[in-house]
Amino acid sequence: MKNNNKISFADLNDSDEIMSFIDLEWKKDHILATDRNFFLSEYRNSDKLNFVISKSPGKKINAILGFLKSSDDELASVWTTMWKVSSKANSIMLGVELLRYLKSHSYRCLMSNGISAKTAEIYEYLGFHTGVMSHFYLANRGIRDHKIAQFITGIPRVKIKECVVSSLQVRLLSASDLSSSFNFDKYKFTVPCKDFEYFKRRFFKHPIYEYQIYGVYEENKILSIMVTRMISVGEDKCIRIVDFYGEEQVFSTFIGHLEKVMKSSKAEYIDFYCAGLNEDLVEQAGFSRVNENVVIPNYFEPFVKKNCTISYFVDGENVGNFRMYKADGDQDRPSLIGNNTI
Repeated sequence: MKNNNKISFADLNDSDEIMSFIDLEWKKDHILATDRNFFLSEYRNSDKLNFVISKSPGKKINAILGFLKSSDDELASVWTTMWKVSSKANSIMLGVELLRYLKSHSYRCLMSNGISAKTAEIYEYLGFHTGVMSHFYLANRGIRDHKIAQFITGIPRVKIKECVVSSLQVRLLSASDLSSSFNFDKYKFTVPCKDFEYFKRRFFKHPIYEYQIYGVYEENKILSIMVTRMISVGEDKCIRIVDFYGEEQVFSTFIGHLEKVMKSSKAEYIDFYCAGLNEDLVEQAGFSRVNENVVIPNYFEPFVKKNCTISYFVDGENVGNFRMYKADGDQDRPSLIGNNTI
């Protein structure tokens, strides 16, 4: 049967129809279907939208593939987000055609986190590598009655490899601090390659969430960046590390500082999803791997007290040098208006 669907990148004029499609085909009352300002803050790209869409012969959208870029230059990598074919579309391969269309437009790397087991098989068929993000936590031993987390066999005792360098300091960053004191060009070899505009848009100017952006300084230069978010469930709190970029050997320097923040704020724990990073650095900083003897939730809107596995895919040629964290793509994003974590 001949395929008469027209596939293209979306423009601003498609905004209302895409939002309606999300409401009808993805999830009723999703924030991207109900909050136009948030929708545009996530996906607007000048007069375009970061969506690949398919339109039927009747010029109605019948499939979407959202994506987010890691930078504004030619080295940009892309995380795919919402991938959905209408139940009314008469094409079993339409979703794959959208993905191939995006992949053909010379982005450095195509990847995503939060993929389902069903779509993992499709990605593998198309030559992508799939895997599961590692999940780590560092518990606050000063709290006995944990409400968010659950430690079934008690909090494990860990040996922390001390990394005390007197010349290094951890400081909260403003956007101007990051722009003037971090050498983004030095890390253009990384996958994904992130730039200042990405950090400004993603974290400093987020319309709903409040992030804490830290830098490890050596004199007046920032060596590395770590982004966290404090989450509250009622009167209880936890800290999530959602991004990490730059010199990786100073990871434990950040954690020494964050551990003090955790204790002073009476947060239950710090948690960290990652893929590609040298996990010895994480364990040496005092983190333990989430397992069946501990519950470190992932979902907070609404709150679900269960462990969660986050799967991902990445271009096969980039498996050896990519990094992935919780805030990459759309994994650290509100899903409903009036969420309970702000």
